[in-house]
Formats: sequence, structure tokens, C-alpha cells
Amino acid sequence: VGLADRGHDPTRVLSGGMQRRLNLACGIVHRPAFLLLDEPTVGVDLDSREHILGLVHRLRDAGSGIVYSTHYMEEAERVCDRVLLIDRGTVVADDTVEALIARGGSRPRLELTCRGRPPAVDCATIDGVREVPGSRGEGRLTLQMESLSQVPVVLEQVRAAGITVLDFTLHSPNLADAFRALTGRSLRDPGAA
Repeated sequence: VGLADRGHDPTRVLSGGMQRRLNLACGIVHRPAFLLLDEPTVGVDLDSREHILGLVHRLRDAGSGIVYSTHYMEEAERVCDRVLLIDRGTVVADDTVEALIARGGSRPRLELTCRGRPPAVDCATIDGVREVPGSRGEGRLTLQMESLSQVPVVLEQVRAAGITVLDFTLHSPNLADAFRALTGRSLRDPGAA
């Protein structure tokens, strides 16, 4: 768990993240065949979080069965082979990460930060590209695509429309998108789990 250099320190002087890692070490010292981890990274620093996630990967690869409970969807994407999405105590979906993301129906998005209010862009000329309704604002424009391979063509179309792009980000569909699509709720909605 990355604490060998702190082996002689009393537990009380360790940070919260280090204590969490020590707790996990105590739970696996006997090499259990099965682990139940309930939000093991809540409240820990980034270094401890990466150590914990790396350990979970190594344990899984070594054949341990792991049930991993978390509200952090990107963690579930990183460490889980199969995911149960639970909303208000009800299982709304149970499948592989890839299948759940596909069921969510999201497409890659290109989120542009522009100078001024962007003029209309004729994305209809590019198959599978459309403007996300309600995404246009002062200095903002979001386009949905069928594939990330369309990004260069879309950027050229945007440039040809006279839009000065200051910055852009790509958003690939993920488990959080799937949760929103399958439950109709945001992860921040009261009662979302």
C-alpha cells in the first residue's frame, strides 16, 4: 500500500489517506479470496487514492473477487468489470461498463470556447454532427458527433464559419452520462445514489 517508509510510525501520526491505506492493508494481509470495499477512496488525498485504486487492480488481476461500492463513476469505470447502477435503492441497470455506456446513448461532444457569441454553424453538411440544443451561449458552443474521428472536419467547418476558437474540450461518453440517461436524473439530484 506504499507505506513501507512509514512502517515504524504510530498510526495516529499518519494522514487520513495513509490510515485508509493501512486499514486496507490489514484487510488483505491474509489474502482473502473476496473483498467488499465500501467507498474506499472517500476523503483521501490523490496519492492515497491512486495507491488504493492500483491495489484494487492488482488484487483483481490476482484473482480476488471484489465488490466495490462508490459514488465516483469514473472510479467504477476504472476498476469494475460489471456495474450495478442503483437509484433510490433500486437497481436500474446491471451490465458491463461498456454496455452501460452504450445503453446511455451518449455520443462524443466537442465543447468549444469561442470569442464572442458564435454564429450559426452549418453542421448538417457533416453526417452525424449536430449542435446540442441549449448549448449555445456567450462564448460557448457544444456539438455532438458520431465519432471522435470527426473532430478535425468539425473544427475546419467551425473555422470556415468565422468562429475564433479559444479552447475546446472533447467529452467521450462515460458512466456518469449513462447514469443520467438511464435514471433521468443528475448525480447531484437529491436522493441520487
